[in-house]
Amino acid sequence: MSVYSGPRDRVSRHQTAQRFLAVLLSGALILSVQIFSRIDFFDKHVNFAAGYLNGTFSGKTATVDFLDVGQGSATLICFPDGKTLLVDTGPKSSRDTLIGYLDARGVSTLDCLVVTHQHGDHADNVEAVLDHVDVRDVVVPDAPEREMLDPKRYQKMNANIKAAGLVIRRPVQGEMLLAGEDYSVTVLSDDQQNYPALNDYSIVLKVVIGKVSFLLMADAEKTTESQLLAEGIALDCDFLQVGHHGNKNGETEAFLEAVTPLVSVISVGKNTFGQPYSSVIGRLKDAGSSVYRTDFGGTITVITDGESSRIECSVI
Repeated sequence: MSVYSGPRDRVSRHQTAQRFLAVLLSGALILSVQIFSRIDFFDKHVNFAAGYLNGTFSGKTATVDFLDVGQGSATLICFPDGKTLLVDTGPKSSRDTLIGYLDARGVSTLDCLVVTHQHGDHADNVEAVLDHVDVRDVVVPDAPEREMLDPKRYQKMNANIKAAGLVIRRPVQGEMLLAGEDYSVTVLSDDQQNYPALNDYSIVLKVVIGKVSFLLMADAEKTTESQLLAEGIALDCDFLQVGHHGNKNGETEAFLEAVTPLVSVISVGKNTFGQPYSSVIGRLKDAGSSVYRTDFGGTITVITDGESSRIECSVI
């Protein structure tokens, strides 16, 4: 046995202990960063809610739920007078989640169902909704089948709507889909043109509740943004639902200058498209907007009486 075996063993054990301690400290540091990152998100949520969104209500309230349906979109709005609007239905994988949200809100009747366009992550649960609740009105854009990834799915959706005894209505720019005392839902987009892609046919909606406004962009990107800007349509809003899950071809600087959103909501889940793009988030923050994401906070709910508002979301 070498005369150096004893000291070498002690050095080896000492080095091993040092390495173990370093790994342990590194893991603790990573964990603390993650924890403080979530605390920071929560603090921003609380401070923002305590500031502009003070949550002090003087009358009946409306709820706007940007539902957590994974990689897709579904937005449920319950107005103060009891009328309801569902904008998109999410992907097929979110069927039970969507139906659960409708039940949780006590929704047995939808006054209007808007399918913003025919992509599956927005439209795959139309049949499930028709089976589960009473739908009074359905609005779907008149996009050409050549732009659709799966025309047969679109044909089946149309057949299901007609089988429910409903007539599919096409959106008309400037039309109010719903209106009541101190609120309105207006179509801003125009699908009467030939666009290069199905996303450009997305129905863009502006929802106004008292003095509080929401702009829902569906999957519209810069082609639609440019059109809306050129037409001089009033785009300013308090809450922006970011177009196409935060894809890179939307939320241009010119568009955000017109919109000036206080809060931006990105409906997004795990995906391989890189959504939401960091460049989009950067532009939103540069525009002074607080950014909320359904993949971080789950369902994001805005409660408003038309004067004050409050945001509720979970931190995961």
